Amino acid sequence: MLRPAALVLMLLANPASDRQADLKSAHDEVMRQIRAREAEYEREQETLKKTKREAVDLGRKERGILKKLEAAEKAWSRTRAELAVLQRQMEALQKDILLTQAQWQTEHSSLEHREWLLARRLKNLYLYSARSGRTADLIAYGDLSVSFGLREGLRRAAESDHRLIGRIRRKKLEIEKIQDLLAAKESRLRDAQKKKASLERRQDQERARRQELLRDVRSRRSALDEVARQIEMESANLKVLLVSLQERSLKLKEQMAWYRKEFEDKKGILIWPVEPAAIRGVRSFGKNFDESIGAWRMNKGIDILTETNQSVRAVSKGEVVFADFMGRMGNLVILSHGGDYFTLYAHLSEIGVTLSSVLEQGAPLGRAGNTGLLEETAVLHFEIRRGSQAIDPEKWMGRRP
Repeated sequence: MLRPAALVLMLLANPASDRQADLKSAHDEVMRQIRAREAEYEREQETLKKTKREAVDLGRKERGILKKLEAAEKAWSRTRAELAVLQRQMEALQKDILLTQAQWQTEHSSLEHREWLLARRLKNLYLYSARSGRTADLIAYGDLSVSFGLREGLRRAAESDHRLIGRIRRKKLEIEKIQDLLAAKESRLRDAQKKKASLERRQDQERARRQELLRDVRSRRSALDEVARQIEMESANLKVLLVSLQERSLKLKEQMAWYRKEFEDKKGILIWPVEPAAIRGVRSFGKNFDESIGAWRMNKGIDILTETNQSVRAVSKGEVVFADFMGRMGNLVILSHGGDYFTLYAHLSEIGVTLSSVLEQGAPLGRAGNTGLLEETAVLHFEIRRGSQAIDPEKWMGRRP
């Protein structure tokens, strides 16, 4: 526990113990909160800007992905159109080949029929000649007209069959060429179909990948939009809080200014701590000869000589921040008047106030005495201080009695 002397020194050295100091402390706390909230607000604004930038970037990415998807769809549409054209060409070619094959089959059947007829004619001719025994004679010795007619008929039949065989062979060659062309085109068709299937797989994979990327981008952008919305809402709430804190800070500053101004405005017109009629003498502020110790000393206040048990009063409105016995100062009362201003009333015979009570100007706070002194007469030691700095009280008091 602090001793009274140490407590007084602490009070004077640290004005935060009075009402004004409480206001200042409250104001400082509000300012600290304001600075903290402002810093938080700035951080949130930076986060909000960053989030919005990221959302804009994601929006651009989304548009880019959509453009790529659109371009891929257009390219795939062109590929599908090309494949469709190729497919139609292949189908037309297959129809043409089927028609040619049908023609070839017809011609081939006709050729086989003629070959069969030719073979039968020759067979019948030789059979006839063998039965009649005339063929060799006709050829060697027979009627020339008959032999010539027979040979001419055989020749014309052979030429006709030869021409037919030539046509069929040419048609076979044409069909073989068409079949080779068909095989080549069918190979191209199969390659195209494989390419189509590969393109479709790649297209599906790319579409799925881009759709997944698009969903991810949209999800992230949605999340960022939600974060931005929350930050904006929190920032708005924080701004309201800042306004409230700033208003509170202003009120506290006004109160502090009022307390300080109230005391400072009374400079030169403060009432004396005892009734002027009861004052028998005053030892001034500064260097004085102390008869009780037989030496010069620095007086940090004024010593008012008065009657024992004379009522001592508050020179201005203030709060009791000390009321106790303190060594050579005897019974001591200290009032705080705001703005770091204090008044001290020492050597009281009795203390009539309690700690933290607020006294109006002129309110009694105790009685004059000589506690803490070697003197037998009543002396009120009175000081005015701003913080720990002693001030000449007579410059603040009204006319000296």
